[in-house]
Amino acid sequence: MEWTNDLMLSFISEYGKYPLLWDNTHPFYKSVPKKNEAWDAISEELGIEVPDLKRKMTSLLATYRKLRHKLAMTKSGSGADVDTAPVWFAYKAFAFLHNKYHPKTKVNIEA
Repeated sequence: MEWTNDLMLSFISEYGKYPLLWDNTHPFYKSVPKKNEAWDAISEELGIEVPDLKRKMTSLLATYRKLRHKLAMTKSGSGADVDTAPVWFAYKAFAFLHNKYHPKTKVNIEA
């Protein structure tokens, strides 16, 4: 299956409609049956099998986290006053995660 940018943006939009999949404070976040229902609904909406959806979301989230971490490191560095969003096509589509995901900062431990 070929994942076009438009298809991935639609997928991210659908995924964002189900906070129980990505918000660990959601009451059903740990409910496997409820999560399966959400994945099934996304699958039905997009016409793509659940395993393919999960695999693609894992990849998209890895890229998103990498860019968020890079952005956090840039903001804490010399260009801290410059507000630059990554140019990755899907970054803005993950706006629902901007307040949920906070990159871990490196702790400097001196011996």
